[in-house]
Parts: sequence; C-alpha cells; structure tokens
Amino acid sequence: MSILLITTAERQIALFKINRHIAPHIEMLGEGQLPLIVIDDYIEDVSALTQYIAQQAKFSADGHTQYPGIRSPMTKDIVLAYLKPLMQPIYKIYGFSTAQTPAPCDNYFSLITTAANELTDIQTIPHFDTYQSNLIAVIHYLNDKPHGGIGFFRHKRTGYEFINELRKPEYDQVVNDMNLSAASPINSSSINDSNNGSSTKSYCSVNHSEFECYKTLGYKANRLIVFPGMLLHSSLVDVETDIDSSPQTGRLTANIFIKFV
Repeated sequence: MSILLITTAERQIALFKINRHIAPHIEMLGEGQLPLIVIDDYIEDVSALTQYIAQQAKFSADGHTQYPGIRSPMTKDIVLAYLKPLMQPIYKIYGFSTAQTPAPCDNYFSLITTAANELTDIQTIPHFDTYQSNLIAVIHYLNDKPHGGIGFFRHKRTGYEFINELRKPEYDQVVNDMNLSAASPINSSSINDSNNGSSTKSYCSVNHSEFECYKTLGYKANRLIVFPGMLLHSSLVDVETDIDSSPQTGRLTANIFIKFV
C-alpha cells in the first residue's frame, strides 16, 4: 500500500484553486480614470482558505504600517497562487513594460482590531499606499459575514484623487496643516463631545469634512479587487461588526502589494 505524502506547500495550493469561470470587471475611477479591477468568486472554495487561516495563521500587531489591526504573513506559495492568474491582465491594464519584473511585498492576512478611540489621527482619514506609479494593491475579501467595504476619495481642497511624486510635498503639507481631530465624518456624534469639549476619533466614512467619496465597493466574500496604490482610499469600517480579532467572524482580508521594477 502506497502512502501519499502532501507537503505544506502542496496543501496550500490544493486549497487555493482559481475559479475557471471568473469574469473580471474593469472600472475607470474618478476624474483620473485609473483602473479598478473587481473579480467576484475568485477562488473555488473560499471557506477552505478561511479555515486554513483560522488554523494556521499567526496574527500579531502590525508595527510598521498604519493598518489598524493585526496581521499574519502569507506564505510565498499562497502569494504566487494569488498572483499568477493576475499577471497578464495587470501588465495589460496598467501598462507595465515587459522589462519590468513583479516583486510582491508586504503580503498579509489582516483583521481590524483597533477601537475607534484608539486610532492615530492619520488613521482617521483616507490614505495612499505609495506615491509611486509602479505599485499595485490587491485585496481579497474572505469572510461570509456583513462587513464594511472600501471607499475611494477625492481631497476637496486640492482635488487630488491620487498622490504621485509631484503632488506628495503639497499634499503632505496640507495634511500637516489639517486639524485632524476636527477633520471627521460629517454628522457623526463622535466629532465633538459638548459635555467636556473634547473630540474623540472615528474611522473614515463616506461623508467627510475634508474628502469627497466618489466610489464605494462592498465587502463580499471571495471578492478580489486590484487598484493603483497611489489612490486615496479607506476601509469603510463598521464598528459594530468589523473590530474583531477572530478569523472566523472578523473583517478578514488578504492584502498583497506588487511592485514592478
């Protein structure tokens, strides 16, 4: 009787089969018309992947980015399984040269765990992942639970929807000058506490005093999205459902960045 030995890498690839019937949707975002790719039902069995994450992932606090939660590094095999079907369309849609080589970086499974009143000021406004045009962000929504999606924003004062190398010095100065404790979701009870004169922090919402949200996309299990890291964007956190450290019930995502060098 033969015994079939399955390595960890082989088991990871086995649970990560791309759905052969995926139908990518491409949308040009905002005035800048930068492409957003949306692919629903990206893998065949997302529940097998979430079960693997719950059993094998090692989550810890993110100490080098502004992500408001905990993360677990993704294995190289899973990163490659994620990206292999995406490479050809990414090269074509975003206009990268064949001389540029994709280099995945900062690849994590992520859960939001930071309470709103524990946020830093910069975590309360939309952000950009890079000011360089050669970095693409990939997000895969994993849990079959109701969670907040993502919003893409335009900064009202400058009109900027994305931040590049030329815009970064001005935008940095604008953010430095911005009263972030007052730059809050409009009509939120958390803006000011009239009883003690203090302000408490809130996660970014679609209605914001300093930013206009021109596009939202819902969190949906097994939905994968791809967009340029230069875009101003924010998770639209529902504090009732999303602040949760459990991979089974929290706002579980896979986050991958690809730099073309």
